[in-house]
Amino acid sequence: MLVKSVIVHSSSGNVIRINDVPVVNQQHPKYFFIKARLDNFINRLVSEGETKKNHSFKQHLMRHVNWDTIVELYEDFELKNNA
Repeated sequence: MLVKSVIVHSSSGNVIRINDVPVVNQQHPKYFFIKARLDNFINRLVSEGETKKNHSFKQHLMRHVNWDTIVELYEDFELKNNA
C-alpha cells in the first residue's frame, strides 16, 4: 500500500505533519471513509492547538476503528514482474 504525508499549516502558524495516510483512487470503496476520517483528524488537531508536530494517521485509526478495516486499508499488494 502506498502511503503519503500531509503537511498542514494552521492559522496560528503551527505546522503539523501527518504520516501514513493511505493513497487510494476515488473509485476505492474506502475513499470516502479515509477522506472523512482524515478531515476529522486534521480539524481536531488544529482546533486543539496540538504542540506535537508529527502525527500518525495509522495510529489514529488503530485507536478509533476496528482491526479488519485497518488490515483492509494497509494491506500489502504483491507487485507483478518486479514493477
